[in-house]
Amino acid sequence: MKSKSNFILSLIKSAVVGVIVSILLVLIFAFVLKFINLSNTTISIIDQVIKIISIFVAVINLVKASPYKILLKGGLVGALYSILTFIVFSAFQNSFNFSTSLIFNILLGAVAGMIVSIILNIFSRDKLVNN
Repeated sequence: MKSKSNFILSLIKSAVVGVIVSILLVLIFAFVLKFINLSNTTISIIDQVIKIISIFVAVINLVKASPYKILLKGGLVGALYSILTFIVFSAFQNSFNFSTSLIFNILLGAVAGMIVSIILNIFSRDKLVNN
């Protein structure tokens, strides 16, 4: 029971770390946008890159605590990250719009987390074990 609560706490902490990384990167990007003009397409691409970097950091943070079942952990932390970023950025905008795109973003977060965990497993075979 104790290990389950430790895992949930580590999962939440890792997702929060990812959200903090997102907030910092978005603030930096917003500052840069004051000086350069980018198309909406470019902004959308950079937004996705920020999400991937943040999920990457969250997965690394979670997996370093326990290198087992990293595919499951990657998916869970990616999904939780997506939920938390929706809440945080909706709060910043003072607008909570629930739609099918939220479900799509959660699924994409989970898939991104799983892909990151696979990449970590490939490049760190001696350190990570996938059970």
